[in-house]
Amino acid sequence: MTRRSLRNNLFWATAIGLVMIAMLMALVVSLWGLETLNRGVEQLKPMFLVWRTLVFVTLIGGWPVWISAALDRHWITPEKSIELSAFRWPFAIWLLLLEGLLNQGLLLKLVNLIVEIS
Repeated sequence: MTRRSLRNNLFWATAIGLVMIAMLMALVVSLWGLETLNRGVEQLKPMFLVWRTLVFVTLIGGWPVWISAALDRHWITPEKSIELSAFRWPFAIWLLLLEGLLNQGLLLKLVNLIVEIS
């Protein structure tokens, strides 16, 4: 399987998965109402937190492993591996910044504070 076909298959699998999730959410809303969906999301928040934490640990902690594995398989050049290794901590900072702003509601709290002040 070529890299192009693998990328194409990954794109279509992701697109189909997202469409299926959207259809499932629409079905839940149409059958039981939006409050049921909100209640389900509230109940699953701890699981989502664990999932995000595992993804962060896997990405940030396993960064050198992923880089060396890609280098061993000749997916990247040695120069690119050095460049990617230097990008680890800026990536981690941006990832944690986005987590704080978007998922923890800090951006919403900041907007509410600005609206209250003005």
